[in-house]
Amino acid sequence: MRTVLILFLMFLNSAIYSQIFNLGDPIVKGPVEMIIEKSNRFKNDWREYSFDSISRLKEKKSYRDGELLEDELWSYRIINDSLLESTQTIKSRRGISIYKSKYFYDSRKRIIRYEEYKQNSNIPYIVGLNAIYENDKIKQYNRILIPNDTSVIETYKFEYINNRIIVKKSDNKNISRETCTLKLNRDKNLIDKVVDYNDPLCVLAGIRTYSHLRRDKYEMKYKYDKCGNWIQSYSITRFWKYRRESREIKYKL
Repeated sequence: MRTVLILFLMFLNSAIYSQIFNLGDPIVKGPVEMIIEKSNRFKNDWREYSFDSISRLKEKKSYRDGELLEDELWSYRIINDSLLESTQTIKSRRGISIYKSKYFYDSRKRIIRYEEYKQNSNIPYIVGLNAIYENDKIKQYNRILIPNDTSVIETYKFEYINNRIIVKKSDNKNISRETCTLKLNRDKNLIDKVVDYNDPLCVLAGIRTYSHLRRDKYEMKYKYDKCGNWIQSYSITRFWKYRRESREIKYKL
């Protein structure tokens, strides 16, 4: 029972802090069994997510034009009370790829370091380290991309203002700057995310940017169901609001 509790706490914290560390999509909440995520633009493309008994992501299937494009599988292993390891296996027409992630925790089950590994390598290609917390709120951490110039160290600083989290990224070589503003509702769900690369020469691809004069900035909004999981996502521009994706969520009985 203690092992199950530790695993649940470590996974819960890894999911929560991964959202912050990676500035990604909102986490999944509650006893979710399956999610089907559909693109509003590409009607024949969708993704299917399935979860294990404690709501950890177990499998993701990606379809394009109605055919299975990629199948991703996850497994999890407790190394000890302060280390959780996850393995991601990706199957596609190109073959099989395997990636590993390691999450290191302090005595309060807060992530203090994470490492990501490519296939057949004992050297991580991404390391997040030097995490600083104020109570349970992360205030700062560093990230190093190992295959590149390891003298370049990215620094992420967090500011908490009412229902917003402002994350500012910089590096010691002044290569790039980035500001990400996360807005939460009263249930701590991410309802709005604005990412600004602060670079007029940057042109983002694969997402609607704010305007033809601000192609280095984008905004996303999320709508939730009563269980706290997002069911619609929107891309926000200066003049319009576009629905990007919708989700059908099946909960465990």
